[in-house]
Amino acid sequence: MLDEFRTGATECLDRPSRPAGPAAATAGRRPPASARRRRRLGLIIAAVLLGAGWLVATGLLARMELGRVAAAATRLRAGLASGDVGTARAATADLSVHAGRARRLVSGPLWSTAAGVPLLGSPLHSFRVLVGAVDDLDRHALAPLVNAAAGLDPDRIRLPDGRFDTDRIAALAPSIHAAAGHLKAAMVAVRGLPGSSWFPPIDGARDRLLARLTTSMRSLEGAEAAALVLPNMLGAQGERTYLLVFQNESEARGTGGLPGAFAVLHARGGRISFEHLDSQRVLQGVEVHPNLGADYEDLYGAAATTTLYGNANLGPHFPYAAQIWSAMWQRHFNRHLDGVLALDPTVLAHLLRVTGGTALADGTRITADNVVSLTEQIAYSRFPGLDGEPDRARREFLAAIEQAVAGRLLSARIGRPLLAALGDSVQERRVLVWSANAAEEAELMRTAVAGAVPVTSDPYVGLSIVNEGGNKLDYYLDRSLVWNRTGCGKQRQVAVTITLTNNAPGTGLPELVTLRSDRHAYPTAPGDNRLTVTYLATAGAQLQSVTLDGEQAMVGSAKLLGHPVFNFDVELPHGSTRTLSLRMTEPADSASPIVMRQPGVRPLAVQVFDQRC
Repeated sequence: MLDEFRTGATECLDRPSRPAGPAAATAGRRPPASARRRRRLGLIIAAVLLGAGWLVATGLLARMELGRVAAAATRLRAGLASGDVGTARAATADLSVHAGRARRLVSGPLWSTAAGVPLLGSPLHSFRVLVGAVDDLDRHALAPLVNAAAGLDPDRIRLPDGRFDTDRIAALAPSIHAAAGHLKAAMVAVRGLPGSSWFPPIDGARDRLLARLTTSMRSLEGAEAAALVLPNMLGAQGERTYLLVFQNESEARGTGGLPGAFAVLHARGGRISFEHLDSQRVLQGVEVHPNLGADYEDLYGAAATTTLYGNANLGPHFPYAAQIWSAMWQRHFNRHLDGVLALDPTVLAHLLRVTGGTALADGTRITADNVVSLTEQIAYSRFPGLDGEPDRARREFLAAIEQAVAGRLLSARIGRPLLAALGDSVQERRVLVWSANAAEEAELMRTAVAGAVPVTSDPYVGLSIVNEGGNKLDYYLDRSLVWNRTGCGKQRQVAVTITLTNNAPGTGLPELVTLRSDRHAYPTAPGDNRLTVTYLATAGAQLQSVTLDGEQAMVGSAKLLGHPVFNFDVELPHGSTRTLSLRMTEPADSASPIVMRQPGVRPLAVQVFDQRC
């Protein structure tokens, strides 16, 4: 139809006019210059309008195709999560068709020319890059990922004799590595686009895709590291011995909770076994001297972290705590240790929700709904004494729960729901792993399971709470954090608001829960708590002001792994809410902030607001 229109228009323009009457005398004259300019201008305007219409039409069609890509991606994720490889492959094929169509729609000289126009073409360029990134991921990353999922068959990872198939796990690494490489390339391309243009919908699409790519990248890095290190950590090349530390979240520490009883695990040829369970008192007072650097000494040198087992994890960087615990255990037992693992009762709740509950010899049922309250609240009410028989009975009760749950988990079928529950625990920073093997630890450090504070220039949001009262009142603690970045330039303004609420009742709690072993020169009541609140900021941040409940607050400052560290001593009476407000400047960076979520009985609530520049 367009060709017919062009032909008809050309004929009309080229057909000679027939002069009649007096007009015949001027028939052969050229139109005036102004008329010719108007005609050229009209043709240019028509061409621009036609080109703009073409860009709009193909852009809308490409957007429709991307919507179908998103729908196919949802089916793909569902297929991978459920282990339905057939559905995943069908979704991948569908995604490929629509991603290819979208890319073709925004290709060609007109799109290329328009995208190259300074300023005006910026959103078009961004849209082409976004579409290209999606198409490249489909072409190069999804197939290896689906192939890896096909190999990750839970029914085949666990052998009939109970061992893990370490060869099968190791075989997944190349496919995952290939997918991760292409995903990283897509992230680099998308992150390189301007964060702000004259067309906000494109900016929003860029941010959403970058967020999804970042989340996917973290998951793939974790999967790749697992495929690389798990076989050897499971004893593929010889026996491994690990210390498993149980953290009690009702008394907060930097990595989650107070380290309690510990178990010793052995892994050989893919088979895991427990040696024994010991009380934390076995390692209390064992002095060690690991070299953790000057910044660590400046922060924690006076806190007896290398002498008191329960203080080793005051800081949020798990590799530090793990090295101290490992050195303590090896010095006390004079035996080699290959690594340290830590978990808390919430992990047990996640896993028991999949496997079903178990029971103690006395008939006490342990389920996903009560394992946290049993271990971090009810145990103290049932056995309220600080010493003697009540203390021994409570420790035996907690040890019985840990052994019963461990037995239930080791006998469970390793299905995808159980793997998903374990993955959730890792992302919540509740399952932590450190390896004494430097190469393995380097791989783990790329993942959430390392529990590490990263050395990075990206914006960082790190809140850590440590119980200073020596009590179990953090079972009732609510925490929230709001991070708000504004301004555009080399330095940006950041406001951080930290809100803490002590929901503990003023009466009815046993002394072990409410005791205050700290020194304080002011009166306190049962249920009152005291916390050290630590905020880890972006590298290069400068603190401008800090208030506690609107009044100027005292602050201690230091550094940890390149991050400025600000410490606050906060008395938190029962039933009260207190608010810390920090104002600082941070170096400009377009990356989204990395948020460290310290685990607790009640999850940390986080809100992030970031002005677009």
